[in-house]
Amino acid sequence: MDDIRDVEKDTNRQDARLASWPYAKPNPLRDASGIECLLVLVRLFNCQLPHSSPRRAAQTGRGEPRQYSSTLERLSWARIKDTKTLSADISRLIRELGAANLKEATFERLFCSEPMNSEVWSRPEHRLFDTFIKKTASSPWGVDTDPYVDIFRIGRDAVTRPLDIGKEVISWCDNIITREDGAKLRRFPPPPLYFRIEYTPFEGAGVQDLSDLQVWSFRDPRLEANQPDDGVDHASIRYVLTAAVRMRSEPNERDHLRLFTVDGSDIYTGMTPPDGDPCWSIGLPGHKYLLIYTISNWPICELTPQEREDLILDRRDTNDEAARLWESGRRHLASLMASGHFE
Repeated sequence: MDDIRDVEKDTNRQDARLASWPYAKPNPLRDASGIECLLVLVRLFNCQLPHSSPRRAAQTGRGEPRQYSSTLERLSWARIKDTKTLSADISRLIRELGAANLKEATFERLFCSEPMNSEVWSRPEHRLFDTFIKKTASSPWGVDTDPYVDIFRIGRDAVTRPLDIGKEVISWCDNIITREDGAKLRRFPPPPLYFRIEYTPFEGAGVQDLSDLQVWSFRDPRLEANQPDDGVDHASIRYVLTAAVRMRSEPNERDHLRLFTVDGSDIYTGMTPPDGDPCWSIGLPGHKYLLIYTISNWPICELTPQEREDLILDRRDTNDEAARLWESGRRHLASLMASGHFE
């Protein structure tokens, strides 16, 4: 199975391959919605990397096979054409992610697995903190140098009614964590380019439709005191929803994925698998959701739920329009990362 970075020297062609799915026909992932949602997300994260990123580099050693830390890393960059090879790799990936079979390979189990932590969530642009301070029974507070991957969860213990994600994040950062080994930790968020939230709707959350979860802001306390006098609030960081996974609540259900551009438009192409059907609601009770937010100041398209669904159906067979929307978002995110803040 070839690596896209080695067979496609042009980074725009790399992007086209990374953003396209399904990966093979017939698609061996059609009964593995958790794996498919995971791979689509990771490949799209790779697609958003700046073209100058070292992660984009082609193999330098002639005749030497490229080394991968995991099957997840290999599949996230693979040019997938051989269905038999993909099926074998999926079986290997499931074992590496800690599941015994496809039935156990739910998105909820996979997205917080050790391979995902080491391959994706530990990247600078995904890290929900840049410093932890730690205190143990035998030592005072000090900087923690141990790798620690975290996720922000919102559920019944939310402190705001109706839900205010920005205030929830601030409260989360103020909390002191006690680990199983007794060490106490406190977070200092970067803030990251991507912010991921595991959201479980609860009574009183006040969430009625997509617009209630689409945009939120966070204040970077490090920038509060040293802002330039230019009339811009540099301490306010605005996040926009760019991906959402509805996790199955029953074993016989499927995991579902929705993708958005940074202006809030749904991404839809004729290649979108059934698990990527965008016509489902985000935030309704009965499911857990993984919400991926991206820093952006682009204006949001103000659409009613019916207008949004009509627009999705209109774009169903319009691949050129979907590609244009995706490329505009990719350029925006790549420019943010190329600024050097997330390297």
